[in-house]
Amino acid sequence: MIFAVTDIETTGGAPSTGSITEVAVMLTDGNEILREFQSLVNPRTRIPNYITVLTGITNEMVEDAPLFEEIAEELLEVFKDTIFVAHNVNFDYSFLKAGFENSGHTFNMSKLCTVRYTRKMFPGISSYSLGSLSSHFNLDNDNPHRAMNDTMMAQQLLNLALQKDEDKSVLDDFLKRGNGDSFLPMNLNK
Repeated sequence: MIFAVTDIETTGGAPSTGSITEVAVMLTDGNEILREFQSLVNPRTRIPNYITVLTGITNEMVEDAPLFEEIAEELLEVFKDTIFVAHNVNFDYSFLKAGFENSGHTFNMSKLCTVRYTRKMFPGISSYSLGSLSSHFNLDNDNPHRAMNDTMMAQQLLNLALQKDEDKSVLDDFLKRGNGDSFLPMNLNK
């Protein structure tokens, strides 16, 4: 089983009003990292100042970056035969699905949410935001709200949950049921 641990940065909170500015994917079998992909993306729109403050991604950084449709085929190859994993999976998945569909591609994958998986495997933590979990588990979080850093955090959380889920019964249950209802409130940091 190969997991495509993914994080994106965007210009806003919904695919109908925002665009992707950065995408990072880390393929893992749960033990080792098999492949990495990272790219800034030209969103074809201005990045709001509050997003630049949050992510550090500026309009100048993305003006010469590829458009999503220019990286779509390579991304599809990265995602091929994997399970899509993200922290608050439906946020990242919905933006990527919209990007692929707008580029003329189909995007339909099995999903796993590290928010829900860590909540199930490690109950009782006060917050399941990426920053809080990184602090709780003493993970290096040098550059929060940049796609590759957040992908590395989610990958480490996935590994911790997989180690605790020795027989993978919780994982199997999540994959059978899907993760269609795992949006976090907008004010909760990823």
